[in-house]
Amino acid sequence: DTSLSYARLKGRENRPELGGSYHNYSYTNQWFALRNVNRWQFSQAHQLFFGFEAKQVSYDFSSRYEEGKTYDGLFAGGFFSYTVYPFHNLSLSGGLRLDYYPFSERIHLSPRFSFDWKLTGRLSVNGSYGTFYQQMSLFLLRQHPDNQRLKDPRAQHMVLGLKYLLGKNIRLTLDVYDKQYRHLPMAPYAPYYYVMDDVSGDDANSGYYGPLTDLG
Repeated sequence: DTSLSYARLKGRENRPELGGSYHNYSYTNQWFALRNVNRWQFSQAHQLFFGFEAKQVSYDFSSRYEEGKTYDGLFAGGFFSYTVYPFHNLSLSGGLRLDYYPFSERIHLSPRFSFDWKLTGRLSVNGSYGTFYQQMSLFLLRQHPDNQRLKDPRAQHMVLGLKYLLGKNIRLTLDVYDKQYRHLPMAPYAPYYYVMDDVSGDDANSGYYGPLTDLG
């Protein structure tokens, strides 16, 4: 399964003031993405998923405080997942994902594991574990050169769930999960503010954060 996509987002803000208004900031974000996923069925008990994806990102930003800047980068990643059915009612999956983030210039290796166990015809239990990385928003990266040297935010997810068929068309699902986040960007002068919420660049709420830390 192969897909090719393009997306473009353009925005600007004009701040109203007495006697008129002035241009506050404008930005344009563009993505070209290519994704390929393959499934190889060895037998009834073994199958392999593998593929790759690449995304070319272009980000232009200008404001009344600074001249226009352009950021371009190519995100690339590859992944595979192997699923085995040791019994007809149990499936086990394990995989790895390799990602390259151009702005921090880092490579990340992320493991994934999951299982699905059908206890009865109606009741099953499932669980999963995974590590996920995310590129900090370009709105925050552009504010200071040192921000590109920060560690990329990371999350570890653990999920345990139950599924029960109440009827032919009704299923009850109960999930318990735990998420642990690391290396979130924080502003030293505003330690109680979650700066990742401000990805829109609304200067009316926050403005300039300057150099950040990755200690959140």
